[in-house]
Amino acid sequence: MSTELDTPQIPKQKTGLDRALAQRLVDDYLRLLVLDDAEGIGALYHPEARLEDPVGSTPLVGREAIVGFYSNGLSGIDAAELSGPIRVAGNEVAFAFNLHMKIKGQSFAMDIIDVFVIEAEQVVSMRAFWSRENMRAV
Repeated sequence: MSTELDTPQIPKQKTGLDRALAQRLVDDYLRLLVLDDAEGIGALYHPEARLEDPVGSTPLVGREAIVGFYSNGLSGIDAAELSGPIRVAGNEVAFAFNLHMKIKGQSFAMDIIDVFVIEAEQVVSMRAFWSRENMRAV
């Protein structure tokens, strides 16, 4: 029995990003967030990558600016966990995840969707979809 769905109305996508590579990059990213490892996260990015976190903020360009961003924003993260499977299309991967963190002694959870564009096994663009409405005290 075939596990492929017979869905002619859904177009087949061109072969793009390797799913295992995308999963590894996402897993590494989430692990490094918890480890407070800005340099390690920076190494996942292309030297001229672009980061928009959250979407609508001024984009940062270049690994140095990206490492600076993560250096200022990682403290207090206790956990980062996928809340569903990654989605790979073309050379992009989208993933929903939850952050658990402490801010001024208060525990919070935050629901985020990130989208990476990946080329040559490096993130060339990252957009993070979240707002204050996605944060809650726990």
